[in-house]
Amino acid sequence: MGNDLRKRVLVIGGTGLFGKSIIRYFEKNNLLIEEVELTLLSRNPDNFRLRDYAPNLHNDIKVLKGDILDISSLPENNFDFIIHAATDSTSGLSLECLDRSNQIVLGTRNVLDWIITNKSSRLLYISSGGIYGSNIVNRSLDENQHADLSINSIEDTYSISKAFAEHLCFLYGEKHALNFSIARCFTFFGEDLPLNRHFAIGNFIRDAINKRPIVIKGDGKTIRSYMDQYDLANWLIKILFHGEFGDIYNVGSDREISLFQLALLIQNIAGNKAGVVVQGKTIDGQSRNRNYYVPDTQKFQTSFGINTSYELEETIIRVLHFNNYEN
Repeated sequence: MGNDLRKRVLVIGGTGLFGKSIIRYFEKNNLLIEEVELTLLSRNPDNFRLRDYAPNLHNDIKVLKGDILDISSLPENNFDFIIHAATDSTSGLSLECLDRSNQIVLGTRNVLDWIITNKSSRLLYISSGGIYGSNIVNRSLDENQHADLSINSIEDTYSISKAFAEHLCFLYGEKHALNFSIARCFTFFGEDLPLNRHFAIGNFIRDAINKRPIVIKGDGKTIRSYMDQYDLANWLIKILFHGEFGDIYNVGSDREISLFQLALLIQNIAGNKAGVVVQGKTIDGQSRNRNYYVPDTQKFQTSFGINTSYELEETIIRVLHFNNYEN
């Protein structure tokens, strides 16, 4: 396919976890690059080594500098498809709540205004399963689930801001006929997940690699699911190119596992004999921590006819190998 016929795709937040997953997806499925002209937008492109993520395709991917909080820094280029994934979800509780809200809400408003001005064709907004709220018990979350969020709780700042950013997409769809879809992403991981941030699975793998006891800060009963980052990217690309106007799709694995079961699984795969320690503590600032966080993905599977391709065990093994672990 000639270059002039390729789909021009921009990933905003292109050097974050979502962006890295998409880059690796294109690298692994290199036939797609014949159909797609991929551009990444990052606040700090100089600190990003594209070759590390796309050794074969790094010369075919553009990296631009821009900040969604500064609309004048966004590129003047026209793109056919835009993935808005610029959210610092790896900061945990370290980012001030007001700053986080501004980043999500004001940043998304800037992106939407920029899209309308530049007449780009289609947007995929990366939202979060967190918008469903905290007090969910033993029930998979479908797209019609009503949010259980406390408007006066700073603990819900991220989720409330994400929900309002979704609402902005619908407002712009109504006023400007913006063509958009929304992906509510649940927990995912792979070789690019930082092991020293606030992600339990990353911390567990870190403990196993260091041959230390795997520490569970809570009671271990919390239920999660974990999607491979390659599956995540595959699903997002499907929604980007083929999702319905104004539709919302859950993106994640529907295989549930408790944190205690996860710790035991990682311990067994890594051959870690140091054991698992359950502290049973309430984590400061996370007293409303979700005890059940598993998506219902029937809508996506029915719409696109695909499921996940990677089992949890093989992703754990790949992450261990990526970090040069030998038991």
